[in-house]
Amino acid sequence: MDNPLNWHGTAFLILYGVLFLAALVLAAMIPRRIRSEGRGGAVTDEDGLAFLAGSGPRMVEAAVARLLAAGALVVQDGKRFLRGGGTGGNGALDRALLAVPMPADWAGFEKATKAHVGPVERRLIAGGLILDKGEARRIGLIAALPLLALFAFGAAKFMLGLSRDKPVGFLAAFLIVTLIAILIRIFVVDRRTQRGTLALAEARVRHERLRRAPTTGETGTAVALFGTVVLAGSAFAALHQMRTQNDNGSGGDGGGGDGGGCGGGCGGCGGCGG
Repeated sequence: MDNPLNWHGTAFLILYGVLFLAALVLAAMIPRRIRSEGRGGAVTDEDGLAFLAGSGPRMVEAAVARLLAAGALVVQDGKRFLRGGGTGGNGALDRALLAVPMPADWAGFEKATKAHVGPVERRLIAGGLILDKGEARRIGLIAALPLLALFAFGAAKFMLGLSRDKPVGFLAAFLIVTLIAILIRIFVVDRRTQRGTLALAEARVRHERLRRAPTTGETGTAVALFGTVVLAGSAFAALHQMRTQNDNGSGGDGGGGDGGGCGGGCGGCGGCGG
C-alpha cells in the first residue's frame, strides 16, 4: 500500500479527519479504563458534595446560596452582595464569606474562601473519592497519546509538504485543532474516582426532588448537587443570572481540571469524555 505521507492533499486530509475522530474516541475511553476505583462511601456534607459536583467554585456557590436563603446576604444590582439582616454563617466557609468587606463581588468571595477549599479537597483525596493532581495529570497524558501520535503523523506530512512546496494551509489548521484537543485532554480531567462518581450519583438520586422544588433550608444542598440552575425562577434567581453571565457553567456539572473534584472543560465533568 502506498505510504499515506505520499497521498495527495485531499485524500490525506480525509484520512486525517477520520483518524482525528477515532483518536478523540480513544482519548475519551482511556480515562474510564485506567481511572482508579477509589474507596469511600456516601457523602452527606454540603461542602463535600459541592466539591465532588463542581470543585471550588461550586462550593462557593452553595455557600452563597445558603446565606442568601438565610437572609445573611442579599444581591445588589445583580452584581454585588451586601450583608442582610438574617443570621447564618455557622460553617468556616460561610463565616469567611460574611467577613468580606461589603459590598462584595464574586471575585472577592472566591479569594476570601480559597483557603477553605483546600481542606475539603484533601479530605476527599484521602477518602478515595477524587484523584490527586499528579494522578489526574498522568491519566490526562496517557489519554492524550492517540492525539499526540496523530499530531506527529500530521506534522510529518506538513514538513514533507513544505519541502515539496505544496499548499499546507488546511493541514496546518487541522494540526492546530489537534494541538488544542491535546491540551484539553491533558489538562482537563475528571478527577473523581469511580467511587466518587458513584457517591455523587447516589446523592443526586436521594435528593432528586431538590432539582425541582428545594425549600429555603435546602437551597445550599440543591445548589451543591445541581448548580445554580435550580434557583432559576426562585427568589434567589439573581445568583443564577450572575453566574450565567460569568459563563461559569454553574447550571451543569462543572469543575474539573486541576482545580477540583471533577472535570470541566471540553464539556463539564467528563473533560472530553474522561
